[in-house]
Amino acid sequence: MDYGFQISASGILTGTYRMDVLANNLTNMNTAGYKPDVPILRARDVVNREDGLNLPSNEMLERLGGGVQNGRNRVNFSQGVLEPTDSPLDLGIQGQGFFVLRESGDSSGERVRLTRNGRFTLDGQGRLVSADSGLPVLSATGDTITLDPRRQVAISTEGVISQNGSTVARLKLAMVPDTAQLTKVGNGMLSAPANALASRVEGAGIVRQGTVEQSVVDPLRAMMEISSAAREVESSVSVLQYTDRMLDRAINGLGRVA
Repeated sequence: MDYGFQISASGILTGTYRMDVLANNLTNMNTAGYKPDVPILRARDVVNREDGLNLPSNEMLERLGGGVQNGRNRVNFSQGVLEPTDSPLDLGIQGQGFFVLRESGDSSGERVRLTRNGRFTLDGQGRLVSADSGLPVLSATGDTITLDPRRQVAISTEGVISQNGSTVARLKLAMVPDTAQLTKVGNGMLSAPANALASRVEGAGIVRQGTVEQSVVDPLRAMMEISSAAREVESSVSVLQYTDRMLDRAINGLGRVA
């Protein structure tokens, strides 16, 4: 492939990917506990260096680099605003930490999901579950939490759940030291490798009953970033078209046999 085409194509691909990521963030601006993705770009090495080759090359072209490519997205874990609600089972975390949910079909407690989305409800068995995924919320002892739907629920800032003045359970709040290992799995949930989950510690945040953490997405900023990515795509397309016209002239004009 012509070098100009390669660099232009890399700009188009990374630009459209950025637009997709940012548009997804904008779509989730009203999703409780949503943490936006931050697309990361990095310079791509020239072919000789990237593939470990030692072939003759043009030094001037290699100085242009190999274009750009997508890196692994980073997640913005900034604190969202805690908005009051009318439900006593809605919970927000002020500070660091995640609620812990048990994956469906797992009785060992090893497969868990982390979330900042504190929209909870009771299922048919009286278990405290996520309103979005239906997965049960875990207590500090790793058990599911069962409540009496006929009684009022009080939840302290330490996550202690009480009914009629008696303690039922204490919510499990977890924190993974290296948040870069967390991966989104949908419904506002995150997963992590076994080694990261093994190193998790107790969350340092406090629980606010009757609140839900709002999305951290700034809609104005997201729209501006989408426009910026669109301009980058347009610029790359223009360079590709210019390169195509130059090749056309070189082949059909300069290369014409007299």
